[in-house]
Amino acid sequence: MKNNRDVRKLLTDRQIVPENLPPAEDLKKIERRLESEQKKLPAQVDGLNNDETSG
Repeated sequence: MKNNRDVRKLLTDRQIVPENLPPAEDLKKIERRLESEQKKLPAQVDGLNNDETSG
C-alpha cells in the first residue's frame, strides 16, 4: 500500500491525475489490428510495384 501511495504522490506532483487519464486501448485489439495491417502490407507493396512498372 505504501508503494501505491508513493506512486500516486509522484504522479500528482507532476500534475497527472490517474482518474483523468483516458483509458488505454485493449492489448488484444492492438494485436489484432497489427496482424491485419501486416497481412495487408504485401498487397500494398505489390500494388506500388505494379504502378511503377506501368508508368
